[in-house]
Amino acid sequence: MTRPRRFWIAWALIIWSAVAILLAVTSAPVWVRLPVVGPFTLLAVGLAAVLVIGIRQPGLALAVAISVGLSSLILTSEIVLYAGTWSPLRALILQVVLVVSLSAASLVTGSRSESSP
Repeated sequence: MTRPRRFWIAWALIIWSAVAILLAVTSAPVWVRLPVVGPFTLLAVGLAAVLVIGIRQPGLALAVAISVGLSSLILTSEIVLYAGTWSPLRALILQVVLVVSLSAASLVTGSRSESSP
């Protein structure tokens, strides 16, 4: 994946994270929140992981993004549940932390690979 594409996708994921958490915290109406937060919980962590891994085939990237997204959703829900602090908002916050961390890692590794000979 080229550097400009990786750069813009990583920033789009970070902005998507901010919008999703903002909509969840402000208790926006369901018809506004669902189209943003629903796909975010399904795809965002997986897309960020695809950026870090550097998968170039579109079909494989989609399969990996969905499978990583679903497994991270289950994992974050279990972590929040077994920590004794179950709340969908806390699970979403954990998802946002994962997305921002992976997107930042993608930006850092992308800039390193561009500067190395």
